[in-house]
Amino acid sequence: MGLGGLGTRQQSGGNRLPIIPIFSFILLFIGVILFGQELIAYSNAEGNLQTDVEIAGVQVGGLSESQAQERLETVYLDQPIKLTYQGNPILLDPRSAGFRLSMDAMLAQARQQGGNNTDFWTGFWDYLWGREPDPVTVPLQATLQESQLRAALEDISLRYDAGPGGAAFDLATLTFRGGAQGARLDVEQSMELIRPLLYIADPAARVADLPLQSIEAGDLSMDDLRQAILDYFATKSFLADGVTTIGSVFVLDLETGQEMSLFADVPMSGASTIKVGIMINYFRHRVTAPDPDSAYLLAAAVICSNNSGANFIIQITGDITPITGRPMIDGMTHASQTMLEVGAVNSWITSPLYVGDDGEYPTIAPPARQVTPTTNLNAQPDPFNQTTAEDMGTMMAAIYDCAFRGTGLRTIYPDDITQEECQQMIEVMSGVKFSRFSELGVPEGVPVAHKVGYAGETFGDVAMVFSPARDYVFVMYIWEDDLTNRGITDILKWPLIDETARIVYNYFNPNEPLIVPRQPLNPFGGAACVMPKTAEEISLNDIDAGRFDENGNPLPTACYDYPNCRPFDNWGQ
Repeated sequence: MGLGGLGTRQQSGGNRLPIIPIFSFILLFIGVILFGQELIAYSNAEGNLQTDVEIAGVQVGGLSESQAQERLETVYLDQPIKLTYQGNPILLDPRSAGFRLSMDAMLAQARQQGGNNTDFWTGFWDYLWGREPDPVTVPLQATLQESQLRAALEDISLRYDAGPGGAAFDLATLTFRGGAQGARLDVEQSMELIRPLLYIADPAARVADLPLQSIEAGDLSMDDLRQAILDYFATKSFLADGVTTIGSVFVLDLETGQEMSLFADVPMSGASTIKVGIMINYFRHRVTAPDPDSAYLLAAAVICSNNSGANFIIQITGDITPITGRPMIDGMTHASQTMLEVGAVNSWITSPLYVGDDGEYPTIAPPARQVTPTTNLNAQPDPFNQTTAEDMGTMMAAIYDCAFRGTGLRTIYPDDITQEECQQMIEVMSGVKFSRFSELGVPEGVPVAHKVGYAGETFGDVAMVFSPARDYVFVMYIWEDDLTNRGITDILKWPLIDETARIVYNYFNPNEPLIVPRQPLNPFGGAACVMPKTAEEISLNDIDAGRFDENGNPLPTACYDYPNCRPFDNWGQ
C-alpha cells in the first residue's frame, strides 16, 4: 500500500505542465506582438513630421506632409483677407491675389531640422525609448504675384469707386451747381497695406480698411456750358436749326485757353462788330499818337457805332502806305489783311460802312477773298463785311494777351503795336454803355469791354468780361430768316443775348451767380450814347472822362445821344 502510493505520486509528478517555459513563451509572444505593433506604428509614422513641428506659426507636428500642407493652406489660402470699402465688406481671396505658399521649401526645411534624418533603427530605438527630438520651427515662405494683387484691387476699384456727381444747370435761375464728391481706391497704398496681411495666420489680424482718394466734385466743363445754352434756347423756342435760325456763340477762358463753340464758324454779317478789327488795324498803322480828332472819331466809331468815324479811321490807315492811290481801298485792304494776320481768317471788310443815303459809299473795293467753307450753314452774311464768332473771339484774345501779358498782338506786331495801345483798345471798348447784351449778363460793377453790332437779320455782341473768378471772352451772333419783314433787330429778340451772357457769367462764377436778370435802362432799345462835346476832352486812357458823373448819368457838359447832343431824358424812360 505504501509502495502503491509512492507510485501514484511519481506518476502524478511526471505529468506537470511546463509553466515557466509556457509563461516565458507567452511573454515573448506578447513582446513580439508589441514590438511588431510599435514597429508598424513607427513605420507608418516614419513619413510624418515629428511631434513638435511648427511651420509658418501653425502646429503641424505628427501630421503627414499632405496633412500639414492642407492645414497651412486652410490658414493662409482659404482664410480671406477681410477688407472694408467705405463700410462695405469685401473678402479678398489670397489665391486670386496671387499669394502662394512655398510648401516644398518649408517641408524640406522641417525634415532637415527634425529627426527624419536618422537611420531607421536609430529612429525606432529613440521612438521606443520616448526620446523626443528638438522642436522644429520653420518660418513662413511664400511668394506674391504683385500683378495679380494689383489686378484684384483694380477690380475692386472698378466695382466700388464712386465718381463725382456731375454739375447741373438750373433753367429757372440760369445758374450752375457742382456735383457730389467722389471716391477712388488708392491702389498703391492698398497694396502696401494688404501685402503684410497675407503673411499673418491670425484671422483677427487679417483685416483692413481700404484707403481711398477723394475726387473733387464734378467740375463744370465747357460741354456743360454748351448744353446749358442749348437748353435755354429750347425754352425760348429758339431752335438753332441752321436753316431759318442760327445762334452762333464762342466763349474763351482767358486763363486756361479752353473754348466753347456753338456754330461759331458760321460766317455772319460783321455789321458794327467789324470795328474791332478796324481798331486793331488803326493802332497797327499809326506812327504817332492819335491827335484829338482821330481819337475822338475812333471813340465815336466804337462807343457809338458811328460809321462815318469808322470810315475815317479806315481811310487814314490807307494814307500810310498807299497801294493804288485810293486811301479808302488801301485802308480796307490793310484792315482785312490785319484781321487775317491776327488769326481771323474768315473776316474782312471790302466796302465802306453805310452812312445814309446822302453819304452812302458805293461798293468800290475788290471782292471778298475766297475761303474754304467749314460749314454748310448759311446766315446770308454780307459779302463785303463778314466775320465769325470764333474770329471775333480770336481778335479779342489777341488784344487781351497784348494788354496783360505782352503777347498776342504784341507778338504779331512787335514793331507796330505796344502794350499801352492794347490797353487803350480795351479802355475804348469799356466805354460802350449800351445797357444790353453782355452788360446785362453780369452784376452791376463788373467791367465789360465790348462792341455791339446789328444790321438787318443779324445782331451780335463781342465782349471781354473781367469777372471776379475769371476773365473771359464772350461772342454771340443771332441770325433768323426774316419771314415777317420785321428784321432780326426786333427788340423782342435781344434778351436771347442778354440771358446767354448771364449763363456764361454764372458758369465762370458759380459761387457768386447773377440770379435775378438785370433790367435795361431803356426797355425799348439800347441806351443812348454819350460822348464828350469836344475832341479835346477825349482820353483813350480814361474813356469816361467828360462823359458821366459819379452816378453814371451824363454830365451836363456831355453830348447825350451822340451826335444829336439833346437834353438828357433819363435814358428814354
